[in-house]
Amino acid sequence: MKIGYVRVSTLEQNEERQKIELTEKADVEKIFTDKLSGKDTNRPGLQAMLDFVREGDTLFAAIATFERKIMLERQREGIALAKVKGKYKGRNQKQKPKNWEILAQKYKVREIATVTELSKICDCSRPTVYKWLKESGVVVKDQPEQLRK
Repeated sequence: MKIGYVRVSTLEQNEERQKIELTEKADVEKIFTDKLSGKDTNRPGLQAMLDFVREGDTLFAAIATFERKIMLERQREGIALAKVKGKYKGRNQKQKPKNWEILAQKYKVREIATVTELSKICDCSRPTVYKWLKESGVVVKDQPEQLRK
């Protein structure tokens, strides 16, 4: 049997979204619920679930994944709102090394053979180097498709 456990911290919070996720996406057959803080394991729903579960049953362990998904959704909403208000600028971009033009030229004539080698010299990621090369007008034939845009 597939068994699920749903917990919200306060009486004001609604557990329905978690229940829908468990029943519709994970095909959970029995759900136990608590409306208590998660600071300890002394929760009636959790204890009832532990008493109910038998060998061979599956306890749906995606609650943490679900909570992470909700947290990321809220984070995206907050960032979008901050962008609208002009308060979110994103993280600072990595600065090109002072000798970037020389390094780009060396890559162009293959004195520096690969983007990986160039990224190590510049102490940055390969996608950053691809971006800098594009900005410098250097064509990179082995660039991954998703970075060509």
